Amino acid sequence: MSVISKRIQEYLDAKGLSARQMSLSIGKGQGYLADALKKGSSISVDTISEICDAYRDFNPAYLLTGKGNLLLSTNKVSEEGAVYQPQSKLDKAIDDRIDQRIDLKLEEKLESDFTNDIITEFIRNQIEEELAKVQKENSK
Repeated sequence: MSVISKRIQEYLDAKGLSARQMSLSIGKGQGYLADALKKGSSISVDTISEICDAYRDFNPAYLLTGKGNLLLSTNKVSEEGAVYQPQSKLDKAIDDRIDQRIDLKLEEKLESDFTNDIITEFIRNQIEEELAKVQKENSK
């Protein structure tokens, strides 16, 4: 296996991805990278570029030279300014789950606001109709 292939495999292992997933995400056939990794074939510069574009946390310097960290920093900054970095797949999974819950709550809030707007408009229309009736009766 070529050095580049080994580093790609290392990234796949670290991220819990398959070669098939990576191949498809960069627009290659599903067996493209799996075959290259298995055979130890060279991977073209274009493919390496596509991988780096698709996987922004994959350190290109590490991929090409082996220097530096495998993953680029994906820091999250809290409101207090403290830096948080997911340290494991579990941390990443927890972060993803929290993000999903936040998105769900935001959707629920938007739906609730929309429903409240509909109810408010309905009540407003009912009041206006009743007011119009009262004014009409008083004008007789």
